Order: sequence, then C-alpha cells, then structure tokens
Amino acid sequence: MDLNIEIDIKQSQTMMRIINEKLKKEDWLEADQKESLAYRMASVMTASKNLYANIAPKLTSEEKNEDMLELFTEFRLHYLNLADLINEFEELFMTSIIPDRDAVLPDTENEEQN
Repeated sequence: MDLNIEIDIKQSQTMMRIINEKLKKEDWLEADQKESLAYRMASVMTASKNLYANIAPKLTSEEKNEDMLELFTEFRLHYLNLADLINEFEELFMTSIIPDRDAVLPDTENEEQN
C-alpha cells in the first residue's frame, strides 16, 4: 500500500475518533448518526488536505514543462471527489438535524399547481 494512502487513512481515522468522541456528548444526534457524521467530516477534511497538498506544489512549481491540462484534470478529479464527500456530509447532516424534512418543508408541488 502507498505510504501516502496509509498516512491519509491513519489521519482520517484519528480525526474520526476525535470528532466521534466529541459528538458522543451531544444529545441532538442518534448514536449511528454520530459515527457517520464523524466519518463524513473526517473524509472531507482529508480530501481537502489532499487537494491542496497535491495540486498547490505543482501549480506553484517553477518548472516550465508542467502540463496544465494534466494539472487541471487532476484538480478536477480531486475537486469532484471532494464535492461528492461534501454533498454526502450535507445530506447526512441535514437529515440528522431535521429527520423528517418533508414534514417541515412547504409542499412546493401543490403550490405550483395552484
């Protein structure tokens, strides 16, 4: 296994454990939601770090032979991964704080028909 991947996994697991411990003290979440939110948050932070750590050095490099298309493609892949992780976190978080969103959100379909 790649050393960087092992480090990322360990960092993510450490963040998840710390976040989960802090969330255990909170009563606005169910136990399974706490662990899931901790996992999602740690994943977002690890992916954010990777985006910066992998792209910034190449972008600021003095080398003239850097392939900008390749760099933008790599940035896009990191960004799309990060965007997916953020969306997963957002959906889980909103479901956790408002379990039955349909009950509290206005019914826009019926309003549009009237």
